[in-house]
Amino acid sequence: MLLYASVLLLPLSIAYTIINYVNLKVYQEIDSVKVVRNELHSYRATIENAGILPVYKLGIYLYEDRCTLANLSSNQLYSLNSKEKLELKSEVTCKYAGAYFVGIEKISLVDPFGIYQVTLDVPYHFRAVVSPQITDVASHAIEIENIFNNRGLRSDTLVQEIPGSDIRPYAVGDSLHSINWKVSAKVGDIMVRLPDNMERQTVTMLLLADEKEEDKYTLTALKRRDFFLEFIVSAAWYFASQEMPVKFIYPAGKVSQFRVDSKKSFLEFYSIVADGIFYNSPSVYQDLKNALNNQGKGVYGEDTWIVVKENPKENEEFCRIC
Repeated sequence: MLLYASVLLLPLSIAYTIINYVNLKVYQEIDSVKVVRNELHSYRATIENAGILPVYKLGIYLYEDRCTLANLSSNQLYSLNSKEKLELKSEVTCKYAGAYFVGIEKISLVDPFGIYQVTLDVPYHFRAVVSPQITDVASHAIEIENIFNNRGLRSDTLVQEIPGSDIRPYAVGDSLHSINWKVSAKVGDIMVRLPDNMERQTVTMLLLADEKEEDKYTLTALKRRDFFLEFIVSAAWYFASQEMPVKFIYPAGKVSQFRVDSKKSFLEFYSIVADGIFYNSPSVYQDLKNALNNQGKGVYGEDTWIVVKENPKENEEFCRIC
């Protein structure tokens, strides 16, 4: 009798589960459009039973390998009556830089007769855009003295005016920053320093992101992308703080370029890095490699090149200066 009862109830249980899953709405959000790795942000999830059948023992499973939700765990169960909403709030910390799913990954449903429990993908995934932290991870690898003085590499040069050692009397329109106050005090008149030309060398950084799209959301790929992005923004900040122009060549769907030559342009570049490096097609990866092969030719000039590979092979370097 128990066997026949189970067989008869099973189709009804399956139909009940399907109806519940179709009518279950899950909405997730974070308090900011872009978050920063390892910083606390407010997270909210709303689970709504839009159907007329109650939901029993609803379980949630979190992306615990890539984010930490302080007030939620994967072993909590909830029940929802018809048309009822459940709101879950927590502080969230995203562990890696990049763009990936966080929050609730899967849900589990138990049929009303307790015959089985099924685990299903959440109806709506939430994708967070996580900005990398700026550290000193790149400073040793791309130190200016190592690139230019020790290696003796050629680069295009830019000319910048700086206060020189020649002196003349102050004239209307001269910058106050050019006044030599020490000399002015000695001669009893305002004296300014004449400008000299200083050469500034330029750098090109080619960002060879991993072309494998099928595994970009695995934990290994997330860790690899996190270090890749941290290195990029740290290098960009290093050059911006040194007031040395650097041209980035990277995949943004297609092969794109961005010039960082100040703290303002660095902020613009930083805002697009987390989710702005990707390939629209496999051919873009080859185009990027062709740009590397054309180093020193045409529009690429004679800059010093720094090639950063997100996923180098066993015999390759992560960062190579050439």
